[in-house]
Amino acid sequence: MAEKDSSPLSASIVRGLTDKLVERRKAAALELERMVKEHVQVNEYSRIKQAISALEHDFTLSSSPNSRKGGLVGLAATAIALGRASIGMHLPELVQPVLTCFEDQDARVRYYACESLYNISKVARGAVLVFFNNMFEGLCKLSADADANVRYGAELLDRLMKDIVSENPHFDIDDFILLLRNRIYTQDGFARQFLVSWIAFLDSVPDIHMQEHVPEFIDGLFCILGDQRKEIRRMTEETLGELLKEIEHHGSTVRFDAMANIIAVHSQSEDKVIQFTALTWLRVFLDLAQRSMMVFTSNILVSILPCMAYEAERSHIRDAAIAVNDRLKKLIWREDDEDQTTDEIDQRRDSPLTIHHPRGAEGRPLQPAASSSPGKLTTASKTGSSAPSKNAAGQTLKSQAESKPAAGLEPGPKEENQSGSQSPGDICELPKLHLLPVLGVLIRHTKFTLQETRMETLRWLQWLHQQLPKRVYKKAGKLFPALLEMLTDQSDKVVRLALQVISILSTSKAGLELESAENEPEQKQPGKSSGAGTPGKGATPRAHLNKYFRLFLVELLKMFDKDRTLLDQKGSFIIRQMCVYVDARSVYCTLAEILDSRDNLSFASLMVQVLNMILFTATELYELRMQLKDLRTQESWGLFTTLYHSWCHNPVATVALCLLSQNYEHASDLVDKFSNVEITAGILKEVDKLVQLVESPIFAFLRLQLLDPQGHAALVRTLYGLLMLLPQSGAFSSLKDRLSCVPVITTVQRDSKCKRAQGSVVPSTVSFDELLDHFVSMQQKHSQAKRKTTAQNVRTNAFAGIR
Repeated sequence: MAEKDSSPLSASIVRGLTDKLVERRKAAALELERMVKEHVQVNEYSRIKQAISALEHDFTLSSSPNSRKGGLVGLAATAIALGRASIGMHLPELVQPVLTCFEDQDARVRYYACESLYNISKVARGAVLVFFNNMFEGLCKLSADADANVRYGAELLDRLMKDIVSENPHFDIDDFILLLRNRIYTQDGFARQFLVSWIAFLDSVPDIHMQEHVPEFIDGLFCILGDQRKEIRRMTEETLGELLKEIEHHGSTVRFDAMANIIAVHSQSEDKVIQFTALTWLRVFLDLAQRSMMVFTSNILVSILPCMAYEAERSHIRDAAIAVNDRLKKLIWREDDEDQTTDEIDQRRDSPLTIHHPRGAEGRPLQPAASSSPGKLTTASKTGSSAPSKNAAGQTLKSQAESKPAAGLEPGPKEENQSGSQSPGDICELPKLHLLPVLGVLIRHTKFTLQETRMETLRWLQWLHQQLPKRVYKKAGKLFPALLEMLTDQSDKVVRLALQVISILSTSKAGLELESAENEPEQKQPGKSSGAGTPGKGATPRAHLNKYFRLFLVELLKMFDKDRTLLDQKGSFIIRQMCVYVDARSVYCTLAEILDSRDNLSFASLMVQVLNMILFTATELYELRMQLKDLRTQESWGLFTTLYHSWCHNPVATVALCLLSQNYEHASDLVDKFSNVEITAGILKEVDKLVQLVESPIFAFLRLQLLDPQGHAALVRTLYGLLMLLPQSGAFSSLKDRLSCVPVITTVQRDSKCKRAQGSVVPSTVSFDELLDHFVSMQQKHSQAKRKTTAQNVRTNAFAGIR
C-alpha cells in the first residue's frame, strides 16, 4: 500500500494493522491510540478525521480480511483515544464502517466488528443510541449467526446496549417497537431469544411503560411461545407473565381492544402452553376491562367452548376456560335487554361472521384496518385517545367446531366514565353486546363433537334468555332449527338440556308481551285468539305459552314422521321431559290438536298409540291421568274431548281413553263399532297391550269396580267385547280369568247405566253421540286411506313386473 495513500497514519501503524498476527495488530492499535490522543490535546481534529477516513476506506473496505480486521481494531482504538468528551463529533464516521462489517462474509471480521462497536459504545454510552435502530438490526442478525464466536461477540455487545438504554431516560421506545414488529415473526431460535430478552429487559426498566406497546408485538410473542426449544419457551412464558403483571398494575393505559381478538385466536391453539397462557390473559382482560370486553364475546366464546370438554392432561386449560366463561357471563346485565338498536344494526349489516387473524398469509403483520371506534377500550375509566387497533384485520381462522369462521366485531365506541366504576346506570355509555354473532357462534357449537361443549352452549342460551329475554326471543326463530337437531343427540343429558331451552323459549313471558303488543289490534276483532295455538273443542287456551310452543311441536312431529328410529328410541323420553318442563296438559292438548288435522293418517295413528302408552305409564303424567279419571270440572272435560278427537285415529287408544275417564257406556259403544273396523294384527297387538294395562296398577280402580257389575254393566260389556276380539292368547286367558272373578249377574243389557265417579257430571257441551260419529268418520277415513295405499302398491308392483 503506498504511503501517500495512508498519510494520516504512520507506516508502522499501517503495517501493524494489516498484519495477520493479532499481537502486531494490537501493538499498532496502541500506537494509533497514542497518536490520536496527541491530536486531541492540540485540537487537531482534522487530522483525526483524516485518520478515521483512512481506516474506513483503506482498511474496512479492503478486499483483504486482515486489513478489514485491522481497520476495525483501529476504529475502536481511535474511539478510546477520543474519550467521551470528544467522540461525539466523530461518532458517525466511527460507527457506520463497523455496522457495514456486520454483513461481512468472513466470520472473524464479523466478530471483530462486534468487538469494535462494543469499545466504541463503551466510550460513547448514550450518544451511540442515535444509531440504535441500525445496531439493533445488526445485532438481531448476528444473534442468529452460524458462527458461535460471532454470536458470543454479539451477546457481549447486546448486554452493553441494554446497560446504556437503562441509563438513558430518553430512549425512543416507539422506534424500537417498529423494529421489534418487523423482526418478531422470525423462525430462528437465536433471534427469537434475542428479541424476547429485549422485551423482558425493556419491561423491567422503570421509565419505560412497555404495557402501552404490548398490542404491537403480542401476537408474535405468542408465536414464539410455541417454539419447540424448551429454553425459548421458558423465556417467553416468563416474559408474558411479567407483561401480564404490568398490565394488571397499569390497566388504565392498556389498549385491550387491540389485543382481545389476537389473544382469542391464540387461545384456540393446539399447543397446551399457548392455550393456557392465552386463556389466563383473557381472564385478566375481563377482570380489568370488564364490560368493555363485551364486543368480543363471540370471539371469546369460540375459544372457550371447546375447552369445556377437556379432561386429564388438559384439565388445567378447562379450569382456565371455566374462569373466563364465568366472567364473560357476568358482563351481561338485565339492563342490556333494553338495547334494541344494536341488533337492528347488526341485522341490517347482514355480513358474514368472520374472526380476524392478526397475521397475513406469510406470518407477517398486516396493515392496520380502519377502526370503527374513535377511542380505545381500557378499564373502567378512559385515560385518553389512542391509535386504532393494529393487527385488527387478517385472514380468517376456522374454529374446531365448524369450517365456517366465527363471529368477530370491531370494538364500538367507549364513552367516558368519570367515576371509574361500572353500574347499570352507565350502560348507555358502554359498548353494547352484539347478540347476533354471539348466537351464531352458539348455534354452530351445538354441533360440536364433544358433549360438554354442546351442553355449555345450551347453558349459554339459557343465560342469555335469563338476562336478555326480549332480545333472545326476537331471535328465537334462528335458534329452534339447531335446538330441534339437538334432540337427535346420542346423549340424554344434551337432549334434556335442549328441551329445557326450548321450554324456556316457549314459555317466555317476554315473548307473550311482544306477541300481545303485535297482535293487540287483531285480538280486538271477533274470532281472533292468541296463545300456543287454536284450542280444541272444549279445551282451555294455553295462555302461558307463546307461538313457538306450537311451532316446536309441529316440527317435532315432522321429525318423528321422517325418522321413525328417533320416535322409537327417544320419542317417549322427549315427550315426557316436555311434560315436566312445560306441563303435561299443554303438551298433550297441543299435540292432539295438531294430530287431529294431520293428513298422514297412518302416522297420526302411530303417534296416538305412542302418546297413549306414555299417558298410561309415565310417572310424569300422573296429574293428567287424575284429571282424566275424575272429570270433575269443565276444564277436565275439555281435556277429554280435545284428546278424544285426536285419539280417534287409533280405535284401541280411544277405548283406553274412555276406560281411564270412566266413560264406560261410550267405551262399550266404541267396541261395538269395531265390527266395522278392519281388525289387523296391529290392532290385536294393541288390544293385547290394553289388557296388560287393565292388569296394571293404573287400572286398579277399574278392577275394583267389577265388584259391582250391576252398577258398571257397560264396563263389563266393554271388557267382554275386547275378549271377543282377542284370539286365543296369553292376553285372552288373562282377561278371561279376570272376568271369571266378576260376580254373576243375570243380565248385561244396554239399558243398564253405569255409575259415574262421585262429583263427575257430563256437561251439556259434551255430546257422546257426536263423539261417536266423529270416531266412525275417522275410522272410515283410515279405511279409505289404507285401501288407497294398497291399490297404489299393487299398481307399483305390476309396473315393476312389466319393466
